[in-house]
Amino acid sequence: MRSSTSIENQQIESILTLRDKATLNSRFDLRAVQGGAHVSWTVTAQCAEGWINVPCRYMNLILSGLIESHLDQGLARLKTLAEQLPNIDFEGYGIAQDNADAQNVIFVDVSIAAAAPTFADRAAAEAEGLSALNAYMAATGGEITRDNTLVRVFPLDNGEGGRFRFSVGYPYSGPAPLRLVGVRVGQTPEGSVLRVPFEGRRSQIASMYERLSAYVQAHRIVVRPGVEAWEVVDLSSVAQSDYAGDPIERAVIYFPIE
Repeated sequence: MRSSTSIENQQIESILTLRDKATLNSRFDLRAVQGGAHVSWTVTAQCAEGWINVPCRYMNLILSGLIESHLDQGLARLKTLAEQLPNIDFEGYGIAQDNADAQNVIFVDVSIAAAAPTFADRAAAEAEGLSALNAYMAATGGEITRDNTLVRVFPLDNGEGGRFRFSVGYPYSGPAPLRLVGVRVGQTPEGSVLRVPFEGRRSQIASMYERLSAYVQAHRIVVRPGVEAWEVVDLSSVAQSDYAGDPIERAVIYFPIE
């Protein structure tokens, strides 16, 4: 099969070649319905004029039953595969494959005694962690040069053992600090990632991770084992929203893949 033309979320036209015996025109039509999509699959064949017309039409008649059976099986398989996907829309959010470079980060690790803390609990814990990190950096006498971004990392096994853990920190340049008290240095992963921008209230960024997971499943992408996703926040973009304690942020999420 080779694709010829398509209209996103509406129609796909392609050409089917049955070995060296026949060439058929295939067309999928998609129409939105309540709670899903209606898909129809049509296959047609055009017989040339002249002496070949009669045997061609006869062959089409013979093959029609077999083709209808294959169409039914194909649509049934498509329905099964579609129903296995998460019911999450990931189109139009700018998800793209990219290659990330490692970045040096000075982190503070945060732990909350709850498997699923509220957003307010997470925000308060992050603020306390950053306060401690800022105090440490001030005590070093300015030997650490950082940029105006923030990195958050959430472990893959979060919530296990009844504790919620994450790390938050600042990318920095220059040599690593000689003294580390209550903080640590690390790097963001390098290599292939899915990259997606986010702009909105901080509490809503979790929904973008759900879209990324759905995108990975839908496209049969292999997630890099043992490597955690991370997000980089532009601190100059942070602004108050209509919701107290839930500021607007502009960030980029990096989702490691094979």
